[in-house]
Amino acid sequence: MHSAAAHDYALAFAGSDGVRIEAVCADIVDFQLEQRFDLAMLLMDSASNLLDNDAVLHQLDCVAAHLADGGLYVLEMSLPRNSFAVGKSTSTQWTSEADGLRVDMSWGGDGDAFDPVTQIDEVTVTMSWSGADGDGQLVERARQRRITANEFDALVRCSGHFDIVEWLGSLVPPLPFSNEPAAGPMVTVLRKRAARAVTTVRGGELGASTPE
Repeated sequence: MHSAAAHDYALAFAGSDGVRIEAVCADIVDFQLEQRFDLAMLLMDSASNLLDNDAVLHQLDCVAAHLADGGLYVLEMSLPRNSFAVGKSTSTQWTSEADGLRVDMSWGGDGDAFDPVTQIDEVTVTMSWSGADGDGQLVERARQRRITANEFDALVRCSGHFDIVEWLGSLVPPLPFSNEPAAGPMVTVLRKRAARAVTTVRGGELGASTPE
C-alpha cells in the first residue's frame, strides 16, 4: 500500500481480530520484497491509478518479479460499460455508520472533466462526516485512467510475463465476463509464464528478457 495511514490501519484492524499480517508501504509500480508469492491481487479498480502505458507495464514487471512460475495475478477493474459511459455497475455514493459516526462518500461530481486523448478522468471525491465530536467535510481531486479490456489484453501481451487465463464479471459470486446487468467489475486473472526468454515490445522496439 502507498499510504502510511492505510498501512497503520491495516495492522491495527488485523490485530484487533488476532490476525498477524505483514504490511508494506510502497509504490505499486516499484516495490521490492524478499519473498516470492503464488498469488497477487490488485482490487477496487486500483489499476485506474496507472495513468499511462509505461506505468501499467512497469507494474506488471514488478509483480512478475515477485511471483513464482505459474503464480496468479488477479486484477479487479472497472467494467467496460462504465468506461464507455453506457451504464453503471457500481455505486458512486455510499454511507457507513459505526460507533456513533456517520460517513458519507461521493465519488465524482458535476463538471468533472474527462480527457478522451489520455483517457484520464479528473474526479471529485467528497467525504462528509458527523458524530458526537462534530462534523466536517473533505474534498479532494483524483486522477483515474479508463482502461478497456482490449487495451489491457494488448498490454499484458506486450509485457511478455503473463497469460490471461480468465475473464470474470465478479469475484463473489464468480460471474462470466459480459455486459449483463448482473456483472460488476472486470476481473482479469493472469498466470505468470515459466522462466524463459520472452520477447517484449517497449517503445516500439523488440527486445529479449528473462522473467525472474
